[in-house]
Amino acid sequence: MTKTKQEDSLMFEEYGEYMERIRINREKMSQAELLVAEYLLAHEEEFSHRSIHQLAGEIGVSVATIIRFCKTMGYTGFADLKFHIQQGRVVIPEHDIGIDAGDSINTFKQKAIRFTQHSIEECILNTDNAAFAAAIDALSSADHVLLTAIGSASGIAQAGAGMFLSLGMMAMSVGDTLLQLRMVACLKPGDVVIGISYNGTSKSTGDCLYYARECGATTILITSAQDCILSKYADIVLFTAIRNISNTLNISTTAMCQLAVLQTLQIGVWQQNRQQLQERSRKQLRLTQLKNYGTKQADIHISNVVLGDERNS
Repeated sequence: MTKTKQEDSLMFEEYGEYMERIRINREKMSQAELLVAEYLLAHEEEFSHRSIHQLAGEIGVSVATIIRFCKTMGYTGFADLKFHIQQGRVVIPEHDIGIDAGDSINTFKQKAIRFTQHSIEECILNTDNAAFAAAIDALSSADHVLLTAIGSASGIAQAGAGMFLSLGMMAMSVGDTLLQLRMVACLKPGDVVIGISYNGTSKSTGDCLYYARECGATTILITSAQDCILSKYADIVLFTAIRNISNTLNISTTAMCQLAVLQTLQIGVWQQNRQQLQERSRKQLRLTQLKNYGTKQADIHISNVVLGDERNS
């Protein structure tokens, strides 16, 4: 491979799949669309975080030109292009993990954990401090906290409810979507609903956020998708790392990022309300102890005679 080809390979890796699409479709583009392409290559970060109207003003083209550019590239629209840019920038593609058939346990253990570390680091970068502060303030004054999600995120919602319950807060999560809505209908101003949705398109979670707002509750969305439809129903949005859907490792790392965001909220609420929550938290700990036997494993003896009698009965 020549030096030029090596440089091209690095450039494609840096910019992602959309750069190859620009190269292939360049001849089809109008002069205005080429301006959009040049701006995208030079300002990837800005392109993935600006609204379409902001970009049109910065580039000096119309909104319609940007939409045409997206379709020329083979995307369904502006949101689709932004989604793929964010995937390419943030996520380590599966082949970059470099797990080989001959890897030892120690080797692939380190590779897998470092992949998770990368996602957590991206989560730290994506989440906004001001949004965290607003979410912690809302949770600190809430009488009731409801966590809502479906699919794999429903387990994260239940874990999050457990986190806040351990502080002595009235937190709830149920898996049934109708029960979720019925619980939302009982909320009052000052209560909080936390919706968890990776792609920000879950209708049942969106319904809960929408009706929670109607009840006067504060709505918080934990998602990885910028400009998603559920963000329209959220007072506060907390972003996690973006995953590559072709990589199954990202399902678990997404859950870890969502849990990390919830744990950060839990710690923030504790820090802000330590005096009020201290006794409640102690009470929760004492309740937890009721779930445990006071017997050690070494104290448990099974009689062979009894087992023999059971087998013969």
